[in-house]
Amino acid sequence: MGIYRQLQSFTTNDQRCCNHPEDIAVTTRQALLAGGLVGLGVSSIVLVLLWFGVGGVLIVGRTDLRYVFWPSFLMLVVTWHSTASGIMITVWSVVINCLLYMALAYGLRRVAQLVRTLLT
Repeated sequence: MGIYRQLQSFTTNDQRCCNHPEDIAVTTRQALLAGGLVGLGVSSIVLVLLWFGVGGVLIVGRTDLRYVFWPSFLMLVVTWHSTASGIMITVWSVVINCLLYMALAYGLRRVAQLVRTLLT
């Protein structure tokens, strides 16, 4: 009798499947955090490659991927790691990149919400 009640309550219309769009929606905080982490990761990878002197691997054909994935890379100076002003410029460039990726993630979240409401 207990199993029958469990099956009956499981098949009611009150419960949704775990794949329902509202169950897997990303909150604003999660989208902003993910965007910030991606921006920080991209900046970190580029800076590590520059530190080891192999930043040229980011040039594919005639496209420099540093400027594609990190637009504020243009702000960096030659002394990006050795002087106080160079370090501060680098920090601000990383912050700007994180904010850019956060805005991109938030925009994508809003577009996904709009598409979801238009389709339902």
